[in-house]
Amino acid sequence: MGLASIGNDDTNFAFGTDQAVLEIENGELFLLVDAALAGDSTLSRFSYQVVLTVLQSKAAVTGTITWPTNWFRPVSGESAALAGVFQIVLNRRSEIPLQGPLGGVREVLEPLRAGEISGLTVGTETCQARYRILRPPLVTPLKVTVTTEALHGPGSIAIVPIVPDLDRVFVTLENPGKDGIDFYAKWYKEPA
Repeated sequence: MGLASIGNDDTNFAFGTDQAVLEIENGELFLLVDAALAGDSTLSRFSYQVVLTVLQSKAAVTGTITWPTNWFRPVSGESAALAGVFQIVLNRRSEIPLQGPLGGVREVLEPLRAGEISGLTVGTETCQARYRILRPPLVTPLKVTVTTEALHGPGSIAIVPIVPDLDRVFVTLENPGKDGIDFYAKWYKEPA
């Protein structure tokens, strides 16, 4: 501890710290110090030196996209065979309250970054692509969306999360990655 601004009226004095702890909260560093003061003195400011070692993490949101092979069969088992087939987007997610007697909220999505295909498995019944979105922003409500126009099934096709709301993501400094954000292709019957 270094004293930066103190006051004393010619009395014996002592300044000390019993404990100093560095905490991380919402991506910010906080230094908590138990300070002690003896004598007729004031302690206005002090300085503390903290040496911080930062380990670069490979923060990413990852998951799979599964669809029936007869809706679209890639020409090879390489990831490049899916270039332009799926649009994978990480969005900032917010909600706006709706006015009126029914109330509710409307979801608002702001695209932040695109995802990429990192692997592909072509099977006789189904195909599965593995995707990743690198460097998701921390402490921000996020949502992954996947769209395509390349799949041709028995009706209108949507790419939906395997579990409802699984596509919502929230990552922190302590947990900078999220895996298992999985999607599948679902068809909706055309209206008669």
